[in-house]
Amino acid sequence: MLYINMIKNDMKNEFLKFIKEYNIDYLIIYIIRNKIAIRILSICKEKLKEDFNYSEFINLDICKGNIINKVISSNEIIFNYSKEGSLPFIKGVLYEALIPIKFDEKIIGCIYLGNIQDKINNPDIEKLNKILKENMLELKNIEAIKVFYKTTIEDAILINELFKIKSQFMSNHAYNVASWAIQIAKKMNYSEEELTKVYLASLLHDIGKIFIDEKILNKKGNLTEEEYNIMKKHVELGYNIIKDKFLINDDDSIPRWIYEHHERWDGKGFPKRLKGDEITKEGRILRIADALDAMISEKSYKNPKDLKEAILELKACKGKNFDPYITDVAIEIINERLISLSPVLDDVFLPSKVIIKTKNISINLDGYIFKEKNNIIFLSTSLIPDIENERIDDANLIFEKLNTLYEYKAQLEIIDTNKFIIKHLKSLDEGKTFSIPWLLSGKLIDPSTRKAYEITITKISGDSLVFTLKEGENLDQSKLYIITVNFEDGTSIPLTGKILKNINIQSINHYTFEYAGIKESFRDEIFRQIFRKQVNLKRILK
Repeated sequence: MLYINMIKNDMKNEFLKFIKEYNIDYLIIYIIRNKIAIRILSICKEKLKEDFNYSEFINLDICKGNIINKVISSNEIIFNYSKEGSLPFIKGVLYEALIPIKFDEKIIGCIYLGNIQDKINNPDIEKLNKILKENMLELKNIEAIKVFYKTTIEDAILINELFKIKSQFMSNHAYNVASWAIQIAKKMNYSEEELTKVYLASLLHDIGKIFIDEKILNKKGNLTEEEYNIMKKHVELGYNIIKDKFLINDDDSIPRWIYEHHERWDGKGFPKRLKGDEITKEGRILRIADALDAMISEKSYKNPKDLKEAILELKACKGKNFDPYITDVAIEIINERLISLSPVLDDVFLPSKVIIKTKNISINLDGYIFKEKNNIIFLSTSLIPDIENERIDDANLIFEKLNTLYEYKAQLEIIDTNKFIIKHLKSLDEGKTFSIPWLLSGKLIDPSTRKAYEITITKISGDSLVFTLKEGENLDQSKLYIITVNFEDGTSIPLTGKILKNINIQSINHYTFEYAGIKESFRDEIFRQIFRKQVNLKRILK
């Protein structure tokens, strides 16, 4: 789930020597804890890739056909030929051997050996056990850290669920900040391990707000001096919460970054009024990622800015609020996003929804997606009905990233009581007329009642648009509506049409609106506006 480089080179080299000596393509070590097999270590020959068929945490009660269950029940080495029906642990592997790891006659794990072409013939088990015993303490330490990071992610999910109750404006904030922060850190050549830590710090940066009064969090307009001083306390509260949690791995970096995420480059921030390089680099990344999401997202006290305005504000605050170099990196990332070069699914995890259709039922599941090496995993926070005997006819994965909705057709494979592997993603935007993510204001008008709703348009094309509306309003999909789109140059155009669908993610309704009977001159104007937007942005970014 998360890349943490805990493997010492000495141990890794010993196992590499072993697989070379005995002509083994892949070696994996699993530790079993409460019927969960945890992938602790995986090694392969040079030029081979690890494309796993199973999650990093395998629920053996769900994956009853997994060979590890046979190892446990038989208490002996199991040899497997994957063409005989069982799913190999790694794609492309034909020959497998699983060797039990025992402690006081109890199986606590297993060693997996896999070959693509050659049978596995008599590997030296005693030699393998010797390497294992010499490094068991280190392997158990890796197990503890993996479980720790897994539970930290689960804690972040729980905290987000609590934030959804306290403030509708905070539910996506942590994920948006994490998305901006990890993109900035990647541009700054952070390692995979460092990226994981930056992502976790971003997700947890506002955890202290759990203890701030909801009236202050949701207040419309400016805070009083007293309220602002209360709000500022969330930094220290968050630091103390996270400091205690990270005692297990003796690492105070994440708590420190959280503590510093409101410090400013010019020394006018809080809580310590640190200046310039006195602030950790990661604290400076969190500062700009936090501010950037605040600019472009709707808050209780303000409407969102578009990306053009955000770029201008970043430039104006460069060297004051923000580190000058990191500001330039952030602007470069915005540019890439606007011309669709930034990867959509490169975040550690995102709030999402899966819609499953079978012959008899349709199921909506809320949850989160995250990556495990080459696999995308969906973790459901909704109760999953028993669909074991149902054939899945259709499945869609939907998620929001940086205020834009993404939809994909997908294939699902259940791996746990609340987990699926997501396979063969295909964007539902493919084949549509040219569209652009764009935050625009607008009004939705119901001609039958003359009622008008303020909306935020997040994506627009020549035949449809996507807009958001706060939860609580249920729009009739059978009605014809009029949407007035307000472009940045002052141009407004009315578009008639119908709502095709409504998707609720993180308490925000995302409506897809398809035009019906609009004038071709209005459609031409949309394309002209999209073209001008791209030209203007390139001019700003020079």
